[in-house]
Amino acid sequence: MKFFLIIIVTIFSLTACKKDSDISLFKFFPESNLKYSGGFENSGYTVRTKKLSDDLVLQTTETTALETSRVIKITPESATVIFLSGEGEEYKPGKINSDLMIMKMPLEKGNSWESEGNKYKVISFDGKILVIERDNGNSNIKYTYEIDKGLIKESFESEGFKKESELQENR
Repeated sequence: MKFFLIIIVTIFSLTACKKDSDISLFKFFPESNLKYSGGFENSGYTVRTKKLSDDLVLQTTETTALETSRVIKITPESATVIFLSGEGEEYKPGKINSDLMIMKMPLEKGNSWESEGNKYKVISFDGKILVIERDNGNSNIKYTYEIDKGLIKESFESEGFKKESELQENR
């Protein structure tokens, strides 16, 4: 009976405590078509996310002024922007023009890293909502992600200027 009780408690402990290492960072970049408030002249913007391969995601951002895209390489350890485009520029497999790590495991409060002159820090993660702060010395941005939704809020602050963008709808 004692052995049976120990096994039950062990199984419950393992299933009740989902570690961030069990979470694929793909969960923060699901295929979607999301509409946000904010953006160019506060007119809103749309972000389309499409999975390109087992480790690549393409995000296309469309505002009233322009369209840009970025390709994110996702590994079990990190999510790194490997390609940034300007207007009309397309990603071609193998083309890399960036190495900006935007997420890094473990997803624990206080985890920090530096990438391309930016300092990143996990502010919080409750198993569903992840908040990451980016500081480049001139500005501070907080990104709030929700598992299976993606980016749900972005708060930008620089020299007293503040601007927020929030998810309005999932189309």
